[in-house]
Amino acid sequence: MLQIVPIKPAEARILARMHCTLLQGSILVELGYYFLAWFYYKILVQEKQIRGYLAYFENQPAVFITYTLDVINMLKSPGRHHFLRLGLVLAMTVLMNPAAIVAILRVLTQLLQEERDNIPVAAEILSFAVKEEYRSREFVNLRQVKVSNELYTAVMADLRQAEVKEVKAMVKNDNVLSNIFYQHQQWKLVKTVYRFNQYQNIYVKKI
Repeated sequence: MLQIVPIKPAEARILARMHCTLLQGSILVELGYYFLAWFYYKILVQEKQIRGYLAYFENQPAVFITYTLDVINMLKSPGRHHFLRLGLVLAMTVLMNPAAIVAILRVLTQLLQEERDNIPVAAEILSFAVKEEYRSREFVNLRQVKVSNELYTAVMADLRQAEVKEVKAMVKNDNVLSNIFYQHQQWKLVKTVYRFNQYQNIYVKKI
């Protein structure tokens, strides 16, 4: 049985584990599990800077998708209001893994670069991940459901309700399946940039 629920701060640890496992090429993974569990999926979801859905299949987390209405500012306000928590989490992350300081600097650079991209689209799909067993052809044929499409449809409905006119997504150039997905959904490839030592495709879709 498929159950789709809006993400909540109480699910921060589930989301953090899924992110670390399924999105290993993400810069956020370099910041570590504790950053994701204690700040990113806890505080940013609590402050509604990050929204999205988590799908359970037979009570097991299967797919999640997250988005923001304002990618430029999503970290700024929570970062000010929860400065002590953020500082503690980042300090713990660096103590456990000194190399994480490089990831922190890269994230800050990314936020600055967002402002220079000249793509005036604030809303962004941030993460979209499906456990392998729930995206196989055998599962789809047997269950007659494609879980990723259900979550994608829910997010697009949210964006329309929020009167968002355009949304963007950044996809690694070598992530063939994700590029095909966005192209199939008629997103427009507007730019390819070099970020985090790899090429990233920026897609935009009018809603």
